[in-house]
Amino acid sequence: MSDVENQATEKSKLNETPSDNSGCYTKEELLELSDTPGWNMARRVLLLLFWISWFGMIAWSVLIVVQAPKCKPEPVQASFTQGALGQLDCSKNTSDLVQAVKDLEHGKFQGIVLSLCPAGSEEKIGEVLGAANAKNIKMITSIDAADLDSYDYSLKNSTSSGVILLNVDSALTLANIPKDFDVFVQSSDAGITVAGDHYWFKSVNSISSAKSWLAETVGAYNQTEPTPGVEKWAIDSDAATKETLWIAEDFNSVAQVALTGALPGGFVFPVEMKDKFGELSSIRGQQIPLRAISGSEITWFGDDAGFSRKFDLHPVVDSIFNLGAGQLDLTSVRGAFAGTRARLYPAGEADDQILAAGDARIYSVSEE
Repeated sequence: MSDVENQATEKSKLNETPSDNSGCYTKEELLELSDTPGWNMARRVLLLLFWISWFGMIAWSVLIVVQAPKCKPEPVQASFTQGALGQLDCSKNTSDLVQAVKDLEHGKFQGIVLSLCPAGSEEKIGEVLGAANAKNIKMITSIDAADLDSYDYSLKNSTSSGVILLNVDSALTLANIPKDFDVFVQSSDAGITVAGDHYWFKSVNSISSAKSWLAETVGAYNQTEPTPGVEKWAIDSDAATKETLWIAEDFNSVAQVALTGALPGGFVFPVEMKDKFGELSSIRGQQIPLRAISGSEITWFGDDAGFSRKFDLHPVVDSIFNLGAGQLDLTSVRGAFAGTRARLYPAGEADDQILAAGDARIYSVSEE
């Protein structure tokens, strides 16, 4: 047999299919099986299940988004509630006051409050107002309104953005007040009759006095007692709230200034203390629970050491103040919100459990 014949014989043997293939199928056999009714049905079922699962996942995702709880829109608040107002002492000479305004960093304060100037200070007030207007800074002046029964904006020659009417002791009528002009009324009596849109201006040195003032001025709220001695207020979102601009009676007390910065409304501290309390102003701008009044919740700690504030789905903000003369054990504060706590103020210090006299702590709290 020739070599060519031998090669042909061996090649034909390689192409022969063994009679016992141990359960293996050839390509032709597999193609033949794949075209049987059973496999055709299996492919159709698997394809149908794939598309059902695919569209089901899309529908489920849409359902999750639609049914997820949504944040309420933040109520419209006065501009002064989003950060601190800086106070200028009118007893200083004109050049120092003007320079203080010129040195203000952009966005450091929501506006400037010029304390009550003595009679004959019109020229000083005019120069300070001019410096503020040149920097596009809101300037609020103060006048003694004792025994004043009306305030008519059209009769005043002023370029200020607002006025604080001090020592109001009787019914007061506000007339011809522009929408962009803020009127703050200082009075020892929250029930005094004031005809016209206005805010309140209030000095404060304790939590109890602030709470009593808010009970008279904040508008409608529901009061409950979740635990003995702890009060919870749910502020009515439709209430016509008269916001308060707070000022501490003692600026040397960190606790008092921090109290004014955490209460509903706005707060004031001296411009020269911006390095000491500027952090409070920044926190107010960032934390919606501290800015929002209408529609929010306030829980007053039972030992008069602080309160919690919350708005909708945002984290709770706990504020604890030591307004006494001795140290305060934070673990003894009844009513502080339980959860994961992140300290907002003061930042960058060890978080021990003892609060020194005149000190304060503000926390952001997330539920565990």
